[in-house]
Amino acid sequence: MSINWASIYATPIGSILSDFTPESFTQLLVEGSQRQLTALQNTVTQDSALIQAWTTLQSDAQVVNGDITSLSLPSTFQQLTATSSNPRILTASDSSAQPGTYSLTVDQLAQAEIDQGQPPTAITSDNTALGFSGTFQIYTGSTAPSTDIAVTSTDTLQQIADAITAANTGVTASTEQLANGDWTIAIQGNTTGSANSIHYVAVSPASGTSSPLYQLGLWNTSLSTPTYFSGEQLQVAQNAAVNFGATASTANALSSSTNTFTSLVPGLTITVASVGSATITVGPNVTAMQQSVQQFATDWNQWVTDTQKLADAGTVTSTGTGTGSTYQYQSNANQVISSTQPQTVINTIQTLMGQTLGTGTYQSLADIGLTFQGNGQIAINSSALTNALSSDPAGVGALFQQLNTLLNPGNGTLGPLQGFYSGGHSVTGEAVAYETAQKSQTQSQITLLQNQLNAQEQQAIIQYGQWVNQVAQYSQEDSLITTLFNQNSGNNSTSSGG
Repeated sequence: MSINWASIYATPIGSILSDFTPESFTQLLVEGSQRQLTALQNTVTQDSALIQAWTTLQSDAQVVNGDITSLSLPSTFQQLTATSSNPRILTASDSSAQPGTYSLTVDQLAQAEIDQGQPPTAITSDNTALGFSGTFQIYTGSTAPSTDIAVTSTDTLQQIADAITAANTGVTASTEQLANGDWTIAIQGNTTGSANSIHYVAVSPASGTSSPLYQLGLWNTSLSTPTYFSGEQLQVAQNAAVNFGATASTANALSSSTNTFTSLVPGLTITVASVGSATITVGPNVTAMQQSVQQFATDWNQWVTDTQKLADAGTVTSTGTGTGSTYQYQSNANQVISSTQPQTVINTIQTLMGQTLGTGTYQSLADIGLTFQGNGQIAINSSALTNALSSDPAGVGALFQQLNTLLNPGNGTLGPLQGFYSGGHSVTGEAVAYETAQKSQTQSQITLLQNQLNAQEQQAIIQYGQWVNQVAQYSQEDSLITTLFNQNSGNNSTSSGG
């Protein structure tokens, strides 16, 4: 807070005090410490950037090594997929089926029962009271429900349908308007399969034309035990039936209560969608294998990109050819790491991956379409990779097994990849630990210096007050002297005039 010293001291001293504020006084005293604090804070920022940079490269290398380890597993190149010659008839997904072809014929689909009532008396609306009452049961399967469905004389057809659905006994009811304008009720089973036929049971009254089931056209008057529908059956409850071969045979058909078969072909889940014949082929899942190889290349390229961004000082580009070539150096403004180790590791691993890796069908990454570009990144020839995976997936797997053995020798020996990222004694582990310790030490110095600054600021306030008091004293003395001088000057002037 500034003080208007000029209004207090109408002298040059007041102007001096106004120009020399507490803030400017304090700033002069702590200026050196503040510069030191700023330098330490910049150091912490640099340490944090180094920790993040090393951690990024550590993670990149770990991901690449994980990709190579995964590609060295036999299971990666043993992946299979099942395809159907006619997906409109059936589809299949593979888990562990044997490679081969399977001809199947779908004889019938699984379906739920659908019934439509045939009321003895026309029902002209689904929202007017029907005038009959009683209780009944409607359910699927072999277990009757413990709760009856009750109908009162004021219930409408829609209310009865809602009550049937709400009873949650395996069916759904709805109202339907017929072509002649009359209304009826439809009952549909919620579950497919022949074991889930719909049962209708009159409870009160147990039989006769007074039963709500009779009035709804769902039951005739002579039945008093659980029975199947006696009205119009739109769809029968049935199982799906499938035969091996191109000819349907009811006697030899394999059955399922749903349209999904899990044991028709061991290791396959087959879903039927229509009657007819189709062939399932189980073979190598080239797409999945190709994606695994592509992921390795993508992660390697990311590691190369991050290394060039974070650890390279710059790049040299050339134009022209031969003696007419000119070279230009472009510094890397994003460089964080000054060490050459990250790029050295990249170069070492690239050299190892570029050599002959085995004596099998494929002896180098180039044989399966993976080549290194001038910037160190991997480019993939998709056609070459697809051909290699289609013709000999095991050979591609053997190539990556050789690569994994080269980069991860085991037996207590760390390869170049693990030596770069794995553990506290790795290149990145030691770098992160060192920079973390440096950051912690600098932060401790900042804390100590901040405390010193606070003390200096308090001391500056005290010194400023002392200085102001001293200046004020000088101002008072100056004013007194000036007053006495002016008085003496006046007296002398009077005497001289006499």
